[in-house]
Amino acid sequence: MRYPYRMPQAWIELTDARGTRHRHSLREGLTTIGGRRGDVALDGTDGDQLHIWDRPPKLLFVGAGELPRVNGRAAEEHALRSGDVIEWRGARLEFSGLAYAQLEEIELPPVPAPVAPVATSAASEDPAWNRLRAGLLVELGLAEPQAARRWQDAILRSEFEPESCARDLLSSSNVPAGDPRLLERATRLQRDLIMSPVQRGLRGQTRRIRSAASNWFAMALMQLLVLVVFMALFGVALFIVRVRWQWSVDAYLDRLAALLRGE
Repeated sequence: MRYPYRMPQAWIELTDARGTRHRHSLREGLTTIGGRRGDVALDGTDGDQLHIWDRPPKLLFVGAGELPRVNGRAAEEHALRSGDVIEWRGARLEFSGLAYAQLEEIELPPVPAPVAPVATSAASEDPAWNRLRAGLLVELGLAEPQAARRWQDAILRSEFEPESCARDLLSSSNVPAGDPRLLERATRLQRDLIMSPVQRGLRGQTRRIRSAASNWFAMALMQLLVLVVFMALFGVALFIVRVRWQWSVDAYLDRLAALLRGE
């Protein structure tokens, strides 16, 4: 069996400050260079990173230090083409690939016989759980702050890559999958999702009406309690005025009534 197409993968040729040359294939979506947990390690970058996206090919600088130079010009963001040279922190990176799709016949090996699936309980192999866990880490404030801000900015730029985001946030976090805080928040989310169909339709309307009636009764009871307390305080104030200054509201009302009658 022969397959007629192959898309060449992008890569970078990295020459570090010591003159050592390495070639690194870029990940699908996002590849991070430098920083504390970058996909491609680079010395002397502290917390700054270079982000290289593949759709479309683009370089993005994330940090507050020295800007990279692309083909000799400093740039915080730059669309990449094959052959572009990036100079940053004493290193030289040459970008290649993703310029075209080449036609090539590739001989595929024969399809192996099916094997029995191997059972696994590793939650980290489930992409849906990885994406959900990454979101929960950010919501609970357990994610690495710089990584969380990096992906929040990426979402604002409409450059969200869910798989890369989950990989980056989980790799930068030291929170285990069985952390009680994660389990408690996941339990509440599970309950809300299970009950969401009940909130719709006739049953949901009935629940909302019942809840509204309960809220109105509680509000009326609270207003009545406030009125009783106010009247009690007013009565105590009249009693203190009567005892201390010998002034009675009854006499004042009698004089006011007589004045209205013209007496």
